[in-house]
Formats: sequence, structure tokens, C-alpha cells
Amino acid sequence: MKKHGVPDYVVVGLNVLGQVIKLFSLGENPCENNSSEFSNSTFSMRAYDWGDDSIIIQIPNFKYKDFEVSWYKYLGRGMEQSREISEEEFREIFKDCLNSLVGPK
Repeated sequence: MKKHGVPDYVVVGLNVLGQVIKLFSLGENPCENNSSEFSNSTFSMRAYDWGDDSIIIQIPNFKYKDFEVSWYKYLGRGMEQSREISEEEFREIFKDCLNSLVGPK
């Protein structure tokens, strides 16, 4: 994955998605350091993998179509994303992911 800095609006949006997953009893919040995973037909999200550190495989913690975000141990630390993304584009990604959890309004 090419390294790009992760803007605050992405961090906040991913945190909200993790909180909604937990709030709606769909699993533990994968943004926390708890080895949980969540996946549906729209996106996937997983906590940091504490597997063998000698094998360095970058598995994204968040994946939505061609957009991926990885972090180190917990959301907000050592983050990188697969490509640059505008606030408007992330807003659409966020809405799509949120709707997949709670349904459209």
C-alpha cells in the first residue's frame, strides 16, 4: 500500500463506524486493540493483528472498495491510507458504510 497521511475526518469517521458496530451489537469495536473483526457486503474493518511480527504483511484495518486504511495497534496511531481522499469523497464512503449498518433514512 502506498503511504498517504490520514486526515482527521477519516479518523473520526472510522471511529464512529466502530462505535456503531459496538452500539448495535454487531461485534466489538474494531478500532480498539481487541482483535475483533467486522465485515459486510459494503466494507470490512478489523483490529490490529498481533500475529508474528517477523512476518510483515500489511493487512488493511479498514477496506471499502479501492480505499484502505491501516493503523498500528489502535486507530489514530501510525496510520496510512491507500490513496489521497477528499472530505467529500470520504463523506460518501462514510454514509454508504453507515447505511450498511443502520439502513438508509
